[in-house]
Amino acid sequence: MSKITFNDKTLSNIYLDTYELKNSIIKSAKIPENTDLVKGIYEGGIKIWECSIDLLNFLPTIYENINLNNENILELGCGHGLPGIYLLLKGGNVTFQDFNKEVLDNITKGYLNQLKEKFNLDLFYNSNFENGDWGNFKSNKQYNIIISCDTLYNTDNYEKIYNILKNYLSKNGKAIFATKKFYFGVGGSSSEFIYFIREKGEFEINKIKEIDDGISNLRLILEIKWK
Repeated sequence: MSKITFNDKTLSNIYLDTYELKNSIIKSAKIPENTDLVKGIYEGGIKIWECSIDLLNFLPTIYENINLNNENILELGCGHGLPGIYLLLKGGNVTFQDFNKEVLDNITKGYLNQLKEKFNLDLFYNSNFENGDWGNFKSNKQYNIIISCDTLYNTDNYEKIYNILKNYLSKNGKAIFATKKFYFGVGGSSSEFIYFIREKGEFEINKIKEIDDGISNLRLILEIKWK
């Protein structure tokens, strides 16, 4: 277990103890403990992916001195939901979405319980939780901010992601995706996603940050807005 802190001077006293849970929390299927992905059954939500930390560190460069004042925010494929929790602490209304309900119940909500117990911060009233395949996502909200981390590994999902952006990103809103340049062994890449979105013709998509630590795959942060 390790501590997660927020790179934001307004939250300097707040931290989270991260969870190290096993795949066995996914009760709906027998998933091998050494597996990060079982297509259509388990989509990796137990692990803290490095792009989630990238986005967690990047968001304060935009929002450190901003009160989000109940803006509607969606974290798509949230897993642990750390970037979404940061935006929740900044005053947003956050919908945490993950493929697996067990991930939301055992991990994401667990962090909110920590904040309540350790810091007397009850953020459940500003939180919503949605599970399931992105193709079935439904909401009665428009979102000012949509964020997502390490979710571009499967090109089969690009149409689903696009439809969520098209249907639920507010006209003055933006989406921020933290992603690897390549996803070896599963097929997706940032360049394929950028090409896919640009071909649709409705959104601008731009690279706003590169992370090259000299150790792992080049990582990017992408911003998407309506044209």
